Amino acid sequence: MKNRIKSSLIVFLLSLVPFSVSAQGYLLDKGESGSSLIYGYTDSDNATITQGSFVVTTKGVVDFGITLGSIDPDGFGDNLKIFGLHLELFPIRESAKSGIPINVSIFGIWTNHDPSSSNSYGLGGSVFKKIKLGSQTNFVPGIAYTKVWPFSFDNDPVNVTSFNFPLIVKVTSKIRLSFAWSISNSDVESGTSTFIGITFMGKIKKEK
Repeated sequence: MKNRIKSSLIVFLLSLVPFSVSAQGYLLDKGESGSSLIYGYTDSDNATITQGSFVVTTKGVVDFGITLGSIDPDGFGDNLKIFGLHLELFPIRESAKSGIPINVSIFGIWTNHDPSSSNSYGLGGSVFKKIKLGSQTNFVPGIAYTKVWPFSFDNDPVNVTSFNFPLIVKVTSKIRLSFAWSISNSDVESGTSTFIGITFMGKIKKEK
């Protein structure tokens, strides 16, 4: 029973990795590059989770992220550590020139977790929309869907849906801050998350 509970918690933790890492994609436009540091805290039904991510985005088209985190089960067991890699592509970017009103991404995740030292996999996608609240602030609501295979592709997948609400503030032309709140629900767990990030902008390739 204890191992079953731990497994469900790990699955839920993996369900949150896509949003914490891909949060960079929510705040960049097509042609923009940058690097982000993102901290996340989650309160789920049976655990609290902390995680940190480093993400690099190239021209607003490709994200690559590394995530370190731990899960603290409520009332039993030891903390579980994770190390995750995340790759996200943005085949559709909203643009005034093309008339496209939304952004679409697809992503894949590989995660290793201790103490079992086993691997998990996730595939999914998201849709989000940038809403200007002023010259320096954007609100970017979105929804993400992830299918997670806990421990291996031989296991039954778990379906995860997340509703994400990031707020982006442009501090300078080179620095942006992000504050995000997320509601996630899966076949085994549900919870809310808060994410805080800082992004350092790179060179901008103008849209043609």
